[in-house]
Amino acid sequence: MSTDNSLSILEKSLSPFVEEDSPNIKIPETTNRNTETTESSPFPMEVFEGTIIEELAVESERVFKVPKSMAAMTALAVLSAACGKHYTITGAHAKDSYPNVYVMIAAKSGTGKSLAFDLLAKPIVEASSEKEKKYEDTRNEDLTRADVLGDQYKGMRKDLVTLAKQS
Repeated sequence: MSTDNSLSILEKSLSPFVEEDSPNIKIPETTNRNTETTESSPFPMEVFEGTIIEELAVESERVFKVPKSMAAMTALAVLSAACGKHYTITGAHAKDSYPNVYVMIAAKSGTGKSLAFDLLAKPIVEASSEKEKKYEDTRNEDLTRADVLGDQYKGMRKDLVTLAKQS
């Protein structure tokens, strides 16, 4: 999957939440903010209805027999990583922050944790590797140019010292 395709998937996933011509993400208001509960509840798949995350989760379950919730959580974490510092979320008190999502999936061995992550993270890992390679190539070119310029500088300096001695 190409980097451009990965970015278009990211944009489609975020489109319901992104303001027109703005890097800000709108988070829908929630009515229940009770954070004191310690009850375990199922992962809220309904929030992804009609989105590419739901499509990824359904297909992951169908093809790889991975629970939809596991694929959705992984996709959410991968999208968060892909957002980086390109998007901000306006939260409480109009304070902007980055969409950092940390996910810890605990499941028995063999349930597909690695499979889901490897599959869904592949585009971002490939894009990151491409960026890193381009950076290394540019850095090596810059170092080579610096070496050449340094050698030229030393040669010119030597020539100036020789000319100064001759005069």
